[in-house]
Amino acid sequence: MARCAHLLPVLLLTACFAKADDDDDDGGGDDTTDTTDATDGSVDVPPDPGEDDPPETGMDTTVRPEDTGMWGVGFRGSATVGETYDGWEEYYVDHFPEGWPGCTIRSRAFGTTAASTPCSECEWTFTVTMSDAEVLDDVICDGLGWDSSSFDGRTFGYGYNPSYYYGAYEVLMYQYGSTWYALALAEFDGTRFGYDRLFDYYYY
Repeated sequence: MARCAHLLPVLLLTACFAKADDDDDDGGGDDTTDTTDATDGSVDVPPDPGEDDPPETGMDTTVRPEDTGMWGVGFRGSATVGETYDGWEEYYVDHFPEGWPGCTIRSRAFGTTAASTPCSECEWTFTVTMSDAEVLDDVICDGLGWDSSSFDGRTFGYGYNPSYYYGAYEVLMYQYGSTWYALALAEFDGTRFGYDRLFDYYYY
């Protein structure tokens, strides 16, 4: 799964929650279950989404003393939301700290119906389907094994929660099975919706 009006700063959602947990932790928590639901205090940890996982990058994750560069891998999107969800989503690999793109694949993101499972914390939900994927930046796409055609036809239950984690965050919610999970930091102004999540990085 935003900032400048539709793109938030590139931040790991889990890093935000870790900060909040530092303030509230009673010392008895488990490192794997530190994402707390905003409404009832229960703990929700996103599962491995299986076939909906981002594409494998094929990158070597070993950190060596001579490593001086870093790739950041993430996804972001923006949409006009009303009676329909109409926008785009892209997976990207950007070079840090400069920020120049290594690979960007953008899909159209469109939905007309609510997600199959209600989301009590969400202001709205949609079943969103990705199509018409195209490569926008291709410096290392071939090396990653990313092909735009593999991004078409992916369907997700998306929603917007304006007050996740005791009102601290606006987030993109993701439906997995019959359960909703916070997937990325988001912003919504009543019409335009945006989100961004950096979920991995690799040194070289």
